[in-house]
Amino acid sequence: VAWVITLPAAALIGAAFYALAAALP
Repeated sequence: VAWVITLPAAALIGAAFYALAAALP
Protein backbone atom coordinates (compact mmCIF):
# COMPACT_ATOMS: atom_id res chain seq x y z
CA VAL A 1 0.00 0.00 0.00
CA ALA A 2 1.47 3.32 -1.07
CA TRP A 3 -0.13 5.27 1.79
CA VAL A 4 2.48 3.87 4.18
CA ILE A 5 5.17 5.61 2.11
CA THR A 6 3.25 8.63 0.85
CA LEU A 7 1.97 9.88 4.20
CA PRO A 8 5.31 9.94 6.10
CA ALA A 9 7.06 11.29 2.99
CA ALA A 10 4.56 14.15 2.74
CA ALA A 11 4.96 14.85 6.47
CA LEU A 12 8.75 14.90 6.12
CA ILE A 13 8.60 17.26 3.13
CA GLY A 14 6.15 19.50 4.99
CA ALA A 15 8.36 19.57 8.07
CA ALA A 16 11.45 20.35 5.99
CA PHE A 17 9.62 23.15 4.15
CA TYR A 18 8.39 24.57 7.48
CA ALA A 19 11.91 24.49 8.91
CA LEU A 20 13.24 26.20 5.78
CA ALA A 21 10.55 28.89 5.99
CA ALA A 22 11.25 29.39 9.70
CA ALA A 23 14.98 29.76 9.01
CA LEU A 24 14.33 32.56 6.53
CA PRO A 25 13.86 36.09 7.90
